[in-house]
Formats: sequence, C-alpha cells, structure tokens
Amino acid sequence: MKTLALMMVSLFACAGAWGNSNFVGNPDLPYPPACAGMSGPEPVALGGPTEVNLYDGYSKREIPFYVEGFRQACSEHGRSLVWLRITAAPAYRYRFFSVAVPMVWARPVGYEYDLLMRLATGPNGWGSGSDENFQLVRLESWPGELPVAEQGTWTFLLDSPYAWNVYEFEGLTASQYNDAFTLTLRDLGRYINLGTVHIPATASVLQPAEGLPISGRLSGTWVIDGVADQGFVLSVSNALGAGAAADNARDAQRLRVFLTQYTYDQEGKLLWLTGSTTIAQGAKSATMSIEYVQGGAFMESLPARRQVVGTVRIVANDCNDLTLEYDYAGLGLGAGTERLQRVFSLETAGHECRDYEARVEVNR
Repeated sequence: MKTLALMMVSLFACAGAWGNSNFVGNPDLPYPPACAGMSGPEPVALGGPTEVNLYDGYSKREIPFYVEGFRQACSEHGRSLVWLRITAAPAYRYRFFSVAVPMVWARPVGYEYDLLMRLATGPNGWGSGSDENFQLVRLESWPGELPVAEQGTWTFLLDSPYAWNVYEFEGLTASQYNDAFTLTLRDLGRYINLGTVHIPATASVLQPAEGLPISGRLSGTWVIDGVADQGFVLSVSNALGAGAAADNARDAQRLRVFLTQYTYDQEGKLLWLTGSTTIAQGAKSATMSIEYVQGGAFMESLPARRQVVGTVRIVANDCNDLTLEYDYAGLGLGAGTERLQRVFSLETAGHECRDYEARVEVNR
C-alpha cells in the first residue's frame, strides 16, 4: 500500500491537477470537493490483479500486464476515488516496449450497456486519450508521454470522460461511481476486449467517514439563529496569482480559510473581527487567530490597526450548519460555542455544497 501511495504522490507531482481542489467549475465530477488531497488514507486493494495482453508496437507481439483496482476514501461519507494500477509482467519491466493505454468502459449493476470512462493521472488531469477522436497515448518502458512512478508501473484515476456533464452512454454519476460496477478494458486499435476488473461499492470496502470536510462549498454568509444585525462571512479558496507564486509547493496544495465577524462589544460599539489560516485539503476543521480591526480611513489605502484578541475553531456539521468555538478573552467577551446557519436558503451561485445528506445527482 505504501508503494501505491508513493506512486500516486509522484504522479500528482507531475500532473497539473492541483489548480482547483474544490472543483467548483465542474459539479458533475463523480468525486466530491477536497477528495484529491493526498493527506487521506492509503488506497484499499479491491482483489487480485487481472492479466491483460497489450500489443507492443516495437516487438509486434503481445506483452502481459497486470491491472489492479483500488478505492481511496474521501473525507465525505460514502465517497471515494477509484485508481487503476497497470504493471508490466516482471520479465518485461526492463525491456523496451510501447503499448497503448487501454480504453475503459464501466457497467453499473443492473445496466445492459457500458458507460465510457477515462483514465487520468489525477482529478481534472491528463487523460488517456478516451475522447472524441480516440487518439491513443502510450505506455513506454523509458521516459515517454507518461510519468513512470516505478519501473514498468503506472497508476491512473478513473474519471469522467469529458470535462463537463454526464451524457447518455458516457460517464458515471456520483452514486454509480460509489456503487459496485464492472470495468471492461479494450484495445481500441484492435477492437477487442482485454479483460474486466470488478470494482466493489465504497461502503463494502471502506469505513464510513465522519464529518464534512471544509471546502469552498461552505463559503458564504452565516448567522447565529436569533441573534439580530450581526453575522459572519466565510471564504474557503485556493491561492491564485501572486499569492500562489509566493507559496511553496506544499502550501499551494492547501486551502485558504478567511473569516469575518461583524458584532458588538459590551458597550454596543461595532466590532470588526477577522481571521485567516490555511488547511490541508480534506481537513474537517479550521482554527485561526482572530484580530480586532480598527483605525482605518474611508476608501483610502491607510492600513488599519490590528490586534490579536482571541481564537476561533470552525467545524462543518453539514452544508447549512457550522459549529463555531470561540475564545475572545482579549476583548473581555469570554469563550463559548455557537451554531451557525446560512442566511439564505439558496447556496452561493455555482458552488453547490454536496454533502451526503444533500447530494445532487445528474441525469440518472
């Protein structure tokens, strides 16, 4: 398992898949936000490998490969990533070869037809060529088109075939992706089936997740029920532009959490409190120092004065319910715990929060 985890880290380092860990631009992906983080549990093998024979364009003969399926738990309940590991037979790992990446089709339980899927090096990342023109990409035993994590071994994420939506006969919905299904591997050039890999349901092989990860779907305006004329603005985002360039590679994979609270002190004077921190993808809480902001100038660049007055910890219970633990001893306001609710019944436009109680499925 450690070998697979290291292989996956290596692939992510080579692929440009880290740019948008929340995937807010594509709500139809079969895996949820923050699931791409490499801080999650190690993948679980789904049974013995399937042997397939791939045609080598150099030796003009078939070479045996082994294909294994894995599920890696997401932070969200009942969700996981499906990985396929393709390994050349030991006798061929140090020989020259060039074989096409197999095409993959998935058949959910009870379906009478297969659904086209895609092999990628990471979420929203490089594809195997399973697109409209079926241009094949090749696995080669020396540095070629794909990064090799270990001699003769490649690891791919099972992903949607297109960047947007799930169409008829193409792509699995989130529920289908996490239910049991059978993958058929095909050699498109020779129009033959190579073999099948059974992928059991997430719930049958992984322990249930507890809680909801902090992600961009929680961004928005929040209030304490029954507390009038005050509230919170929460933002969870990725660093962009100069901010991203200033971060090192590890920080670039983290999420930035920013919190603003508008409230009043013991004398009824307005308090503007702010805090920010970074968290790992998939983290289920965020703790930050809180600053009291004052002394600025209207519509001017004069920096305001900031004073650290306490700490806050945020925990997500579901898409519309947060727990706020605060300690404002520096303001003489004590410490406590409050439940936050969304102000509006509609979520932030274009950023659906899709937890396991309110999952939005597409098409079927």
